[in-house]
Amino acid sequence: MLEILVLLLSALVLGMGGVMVVKGTDGMTAGKLLSFVVYLEMLRAPFGNLAMMSNGWARCSDAAQRIFEISDAIPEITEKENAVGFENIRGEIDINELEFEYEPARPIIQKLSLHVSAGDMLGIVGRTGAGKTTIANLIARLYDAKEGSVKIDGIDVKDLKIRELRRNIGLVSQDIYLFYGSITENIRYARPDASMDEVIAAAKAACAHDFIMKLPDAYETRVGAGGQSLSGGERQRISIARTIIQNPKILILDEATAAMDTETERNIQNSLGLLSKGRTTIAIAHRLSTLRDSDYLAVIDGGKIAEYGTFKELLDLKGEFYRQYTIQAEALKTIGIAEFAEDHPHDGDEEENDGNQG
Repeated sequence: MLEILVLLLSALVLGMGGVMVVKGTDGMTAGKLLSFVVYLEMLRAPFGNLAMMSNGWARCSDAAQRIFEISDAIPEITEKENAVGFENIRGEIDINELEFEYEPARPIIQKLSLHVSAGDMLGIVGRTGAGKTTIANLIARLYDAKEGSVKIDGIDVKDLKIRELRRNIGLVSQDIYLFYGSITENIRYARPDASMDEVIAAAKAACAHDFIMKLPDAYETRVGAGGQSLSGGERQRISIARTIIQNPKILILDEATAAMDTETERNIQNSLGLLSKGRTTIAIAHRLSTLRDSDYLAVIDGGKIAEYGTFKELLDLKGEFYRQYTIQAEALKTIGIAEFAEDHPHDGDEEENDGNQG
């Protein structure tokens, strides 16, 4: 509107001034008329700046309102006044009659019970949307269960101090978020006091050191929003390094190597295998071959445990796990990535191929 106003004034001055110059009214000359027009043009920039200030103020007001909404929000996950802490955490997990739903009347987890002994590895498999990631989120208390309980070393997670709970649980998710800052700062996120040697050691264990050294500023390269763009596999490796440096007692791997090539995945699986020793580990994966080292496997279907047992026991059962394993084996065999035995794969003579995770 301000721009249009200035243009209309310029047209008015030019029109009326032109008539006055032709008639010679009040000694109006072409030079005087030109001066008026130039002065009006000089007003356009200040008027435009006023308009931009108005727009900028409106955007700032909207942004401030959103920020205050977040800062004033009351967290759904709160800590009890008499919350307890860990003294010597062992990592035993008990899930009893667990129920959870994101939306009312649409249950995701239904009457689910699980037990993971301290130091054991539990593999969780199932179709997309079965509730696997939700179980991991409930253990870390990113959400609270509707019914039932999640206990660590016999203590309900709702009774634990949130800071200590999160410090003792390392979660490598399939959804990776890198904060704006250097790679070093992102790896140190769980332990800000970690030394540079520890950061590099964690990066090497996560197979991230080599690609980091090829970046413009190596470990000081800025990543995250507005920073250096990294591939999905590279972000995943930084996330794994972040978990390694945290050194948690409970390790949750939610499709931790899904975004990597076969060779890198093999190397990281070896690193995660070393990391999981002496720790309670819950591994969620669609590639069943990555769960061979699990002490037990749980097949989740519709928020319930459909099958439970060791890798061999579930193959012998010839149920949902066996069906998924056979489908993956046939798919890999068809595209020529790996060769699988023609006979039943659980007879103890199956040929294991490190490259069958492509």
